[in-house]
Amino acid sequence: MRLIKNYEAGTYEVIRQFKSKKNRVRLIKISDGEQVLELIEKKFAKTESLENELAMLKRLSDMDFSVAPCRGRFDRVLLYEYLEGVTLCEKLEVAEAQETSRSGDTVMPGKEIIDLFKKTIDWLNRLHQKTGLAFYDINLRNFIIRDGTVYAIDYEDFQALTAAVDYGRLLAFTLTYRPSFTQWKKALISELEEYLKNQIKADLDEIRLEKEKELVRIKKRRAKLV
Repeated sequence: MRLIKNYEAGTYEVIRQFKSKKNRVRLIKISDGEQVLELIEKKFAKTESLENELAMLKRLSDMDFSVAPCRGRFDRVLLYEYLEGVTLCEKLEVAEAQETSRSGDTVMPGKEIIDLFKKTIDWLNRLHQKTGLAFYDINLRNFIIRDGTVYAIDYEDFQALTAAVDYGRLLAFTLTYRPSFTQWKKALISELEEYLKNQIKADLDEIRLEKEKELVRIKKRRAKLV
């Protein structure tokens, strides 16, 4: 593709840089005067991490998981199709702000945000059923919502762990996004635990144990930042 060759030549514009602890992740725009293409440029700190991600991405694509298509590879860089959507983190923040401000004494989360989290759980459940792996890097920014479909991004940290690890970490991270431990978030967690127990048929005791482990780790990480 001609536009991809323009990337090799360095003729592109950086639109935005995303938060990433391990890699450099940017939204870039490539243009040749006639066509414009927006891509996610992910530059890995280690080649091994890139290889792991690329192998996992191919595996997921072959099984028809909703993932971001890769459009090119250059040294330690992968170029992904830009998924124009909203992160699960953003959906969470907006839903809580809107629902708590207009509901007064009501602290129950709405159907839309509950359904999005259920779809995320379904994605993780299917991952475990098909591969026996856990996503592990449960950052709500790693899940993109586009046209009602949940897409997962960032595939380098998959691990051979139980599904309960993913579910527990999902609940812990959801609870601790600021404002943390609100009544609204606790109500959301209760809804998700019911779904995990009754629909996914997961071991709720094991999930809660993993949730508590992650809450301890989060507390320690945040204490170091103070």
